[in-house]
This record gives sequence, structure tokens and C-alpha cells, in this order.
Amino acid sequence: MKQNFKKGGFSRFFIILCKIHERFLFLLMFHSLIVFNCFLGILFK
Repeated sequence: MKQNFKKGGFSRFFIILCKIHERFLFLLMFHSLIVFNCFLGILFK
């Protein structure tokens, strides 16, 4: 019983972690895109 609850709690925690990580990856991608655009702007001025 205790082991089963632990497993369920871990999977729920893992799903939350994945959602946070997904959002963080999206922000990181968006940030790197802005930096890349600025870099290209400086490069081709």
C-alpha cells in the first residue's frame, strides 16, 4: 500500500516536472532566438 502510493506520487511529480521543463525549454528557445536575431543584426550591419 505504502509502495503503491509512493509510485503514484512519483509519477505525478514527474508529470509536473515535465510540464515545468517544457515551459522552461520554450522560454529558453525564445530567448536564444532573440539573442540570435540580435547577433545577426550586429553581424550584417
